[in-house]
Amino acid sequence: MVYNRLYDILPQVAENGDLETLAASRGMERDELRKLLASLDEGIPASLYSTLDRDSVVLSPVGQAYAAACAKASRLFRQAELKAESVKRERESCLIVATLSKGAGRAIRQATSCKVKTLLFDSLGDDAPVRLKALGADFDLAIGLIDEAWLRRCRVKVHPLGEVRLAVALDSAHELASRRRLDIEDLYDQRLYVPRKGHSKAIDMLTGDLRAFHPHIMVEECPRRDSALFKALCEEGGLVLVAQEEDLSSYGLKTVAVDWGYKSPYGLIYSQKPSARVEEIMAAVEKVKAE
Repeated sequence: MVYNRLYDILPQVAENGDLETLAASRGMERDELRKLLASLDEGIPASLYSTLDRDSVVLSPVGQAYAAACAKASRLFRQAELKAESVKRERESCLIVATLSKGAGRAIRQATSCKVKTLLFDSLGDDAPVRLKALGADFDLAIGLIDEAWLRRCRVKVHPLGEVRLAVALDSAHELASRRRLDIEDLYDQRLYVPRKGHSKAIDMLTGDLRAFHPHIMVEECPRRDSALFKALCEEGGLVLVAQEEDLSSYGLKTVAVDWGYKSPYGLIYSQKPSARVEEIMAAVEKVKAE
């Protein structure tokens, strides 16, 4: 934020024009203060002062207007400083985890006494490379589906936590939405959108099997992994392949389990140069896993 703090002196001048007193209050010599005041007048269309001599200073109408504006600007600047300090303190005391569902941050909460905030994030999404550039800045680490080849392109490290079942997302008005679990035959004559090939070996294997052994399922590659697009496709009656824990409820979509054996690895995603705090979290998570 750019604001010349030298102008903070003008409201003081408006209250007391005695240079000796003003100089003492600012820990300056009187001549030094007078030179400073004169420098503030440079580049101003009309002078800030009606009087500026060896002993005193009196603001002109223009100077009085500047003094009022500077007093307000100084208050706003200080409020911004306090807000920034508050945000910094909160950021330092809070661990921000980007994850495919709010519940997926459970492993982190078990491993740390820090306050944990979560934000939704699709590790295989087309925007993942861009969002992961903020890893270590806007958020500390991520939890999501991991495919090392894909994430290597994002220049991050991964720490496997296990596997998560793959499921389908559908519109709440879909004929299958009332079901808690689907058989694979329930997907026959349904249009199922899957990620483009190369995003995940596990999903590529599922896609290949469906096309080979269940041709009645209309498998199509999704143009991109994007929650808003998922919503549009599901509103048209389609199904979208997702992780079973993926939270799409804010888009009016329901995730339904499928009775098949397909899973995808998931785990922690973190910076190639993790902070000391993230390294501590990683060690704590590993300890929790071992118990």
